[in-house]
Amino acid sequence: MSLRNITKIFFFGSLLILSGCQKNIFQSPSVAPVAMRDVPALRLNYRYEADVPAPPESAKNAPVEDRSAAVQTDYDQNRTQELLDKTIASPDKQKVVAVYHRTGDVQAEFRLDMYTADGVFLRKITPDAMAVHFPDTIVWSPDSTTLAFVAMTRAGEQGNGLPPVTQPNQNTNSNSANTNSPANSNTPVSNTATNANSETSTMDAEANANSGIPAAPTPAAPTGILTFRTEQIYTCNSDGAGIKPVTQNEGLIYFYYGWSPDSAMLASLAATYKEWQFLQYQADSKGEMFIPWADRGSSKKPDASAVWTML
Repeated sequence: MSLRNITKIFFFGSLLILSGCQKNIFQSPSVAPVAMRDVPALRLNYRYEADVPAPPESAKNAPVEDRSAAVQTDYDQNRTQELLDKTIASPDKQKVVAVYHRTGDVQAEFRLDMYTADGVFLRKITPDAMAVHFPDTIVWSPDSTTLAFVAMTRAGEQGNGLPPVTQPNQNTNSNSANTNSPANSNTPVSNTATNANSETSTMDAEANANSGIPAAPTPAAPTGILTFRTEQIYTCNSDGAGIKPVTQNEGLIYFYYGWSPDSAMLASLAATYKEWQFLQYQADSKGEMFIPWADRGSSKKPDASAVWTML
């Protein structure tokens, strides 16, 4: 037998011996995985179980309630000259802000009141000379301590166009004279309750007082709050008090904002009046509704500047 044949026999014999000791010579020895990523997906065997049961189909299709039933009842029974538009509950569900308007108000101008969760009136938030704009952007801070909204001077309360303008003071003396003349002063204008632009409710209250009819037990609106000719961001506390302007730049329209997670700051979008008009013109020419903070699928974004505002 030749040496070549002997070598072949020895080689194949070695293969047979090795195959008997191991099932597959090309398979690496099995090693216990040390992490989940080392386990092949085919070897995973698990069953998913939700922490809570799925909501019933009726709950999925139920419409979202945009008005508190308790607050709506108060308007129906005690505030017949005012129309409730929506209510916004705080994250902790303890307070509810009512967004409403009076029958004689200009369209898209709103007012704010604060209620408890069970419909008890707490306080008027906005002065009579202030108009709340963009009601869809009204938002509570994550910790439920502060409410943010956008407002400006109400139509008919602009005076001679001097910025800024304050809320008329509620003076019970109907013969009081105007203490400031907008034509001779560059300071905020302060008027008495006899201003020709006084709200209907104020005149009704004075008429009732003169006729001996007791006025409705509704607290008066706050006074002395700065208002501006363009939309600015305001905040108040959870009781509706402490209203103040966070921004005071009449050169910009602040139209959208969001809270930081720690409720300490607001990030806002702002545009100049000319930029706002241009965006409005673009939307009108396309037959679209002008919603500057919404993404309507266009690649063009509003030419607005983002601003961080510390409270």
